[in-house]
Amino acid sequence: MSTENTIALIVAGLAFTASIIGSVIAIYTARFNRFTLEKWWDRKSEAYTRIIEALSDLVDYYEKVRLAELGEIKVSDEKRREIYEKSTQDYRAITKAINMGVFVISEEAEETLRNYRTIEDETFTAGDFIGDVERKHDYAQDCIQKLIKCAKKDLKIR
Repeated sequence: MSTENTIALIVAGLAFTASIIGSVIAIYTARFNRFTLEKWWDRKSEAYTRIIEALSDLVDYYEKVRLAELGEIKVSDEKRREIYEKSTQDYRAITKAINMGVFVISEEAEETLRNYRTIEDETFTAGDFIGDVERKHDYAQDCIQKLIKCAKKDLKIR
């Protein structure tokens, strides 16, 4: 075998080895990127779920308060405290989501939550407790619907 043939064989072998290494790296990178995207999608999905659950619990809280104030349901003082504490936790969860901001949720979702919280904080009419509760109930429900749209858009689901 001549020197030229030996060099050509070595070069071909090196090219083949390089192409295999390149393929392995490309496959690994693609799999790693997919894994990262899936994990990120899971985090976003979990964040939206927690926020929407907290808002849903607040809607439930406002409904119970309204019904109790109207005398349509009986709520013991202990149960009233329990409901209030749960609503406080839910409100904190929403505040936490706002503070996390666009790190996990979309800018549109963050803005929706900020608007909700501003309205929630400003809703107070002296002497109209039931009206205030009903407005807060409606604002929370509206926020849920807007966040569901934001989540579907952000998570690219129908």
